[in-house]
Amino acid sequence: MGVALDSFVQVLTTAGFFAIIALVWSAFSRLRSKPGTRGTFQRLPLLLPAIVFVISLFLILELGFVPMSQYHGINSYSSYIGSDSTFRFNVYTPDIVYEDEVQIRVDSYLQPGEYIITVFDFCLDNIVVESILVNLTALATESSVFTEKEVDLDPGSYVVLVNRTTYEYGEIQDGDQYCNLRLSQPIQSSFQPEIIDWSTYQFFFLVGSFFVLLGGFCIGWEDRRDTRVDRKPEDQYEDQEHVEYGKGC
Repeated sequence: MGVALDSFVQVLTTAGFFAIIALVWSAFSRLRSKPGTRGTFQRLPLLLPAIVFVISLFLILELGFVPMSQYHGINSYSSYIGSDSTFRFNVYTPDIVYEDEVQIRVDSYLQPGEYIITVFDFCLDNIVVESILVNLTALATESSVFTEKEVDLDPGSYVVLVNRTTYEYGEIQDGDQYCNLRLSQPIQSSFQPEIIDWSTYQFFFLVGSFFVLLGGFCIGWEDRRDTRVDRKPEDQYEDQEHVEYGKGC
């Protein structure tokens, strides 16, 4: 089975286990209570299991106890920078979801004779663990140029320091020469189908939860009341007279 299907089965199994416990409690409490004194959960024995099932389902998904929890979405950072900047970037464990390398792409629109040198310092716990230099050099004509590099980083939450310097014919320029920056940790191609499957399963969880709660509210048993308890003594006496009169006839 795939990661998405494994996660789907684990979520249903765990939530179903707690729902069965709640069902046993509802049935046991119904048997111990007398008709007319039963509460909502005794008259609707599937309501509590339905609520427990839905709550357990979403708690499991939120707390990340399933294999699919290794997927944190598209891991990328994009910015349009015109000066030095600082930002935070998370690198996730390269297991079944993400690639080992972090990709750096820088692009800008340059005039002939211009070039931009950008230095990326990756800091972990206030220590620079990796420095990457990216050089953008203009072509013979005015055009958009880009450069891509890869860096191998251990998992962690990094503070990235970006230092950008623009040159024109070898001299430093103080003008605002903007460039586009993108950092990303790509998702493995083999994991792409799992993302699609997991989206389908999440939709099933949402729709299924609605019908489970609806069934819990609609399925129940009404208590049978003994109508003779509420009858007055004189009504019982009249019934007895009618019976005796009928026998006499």
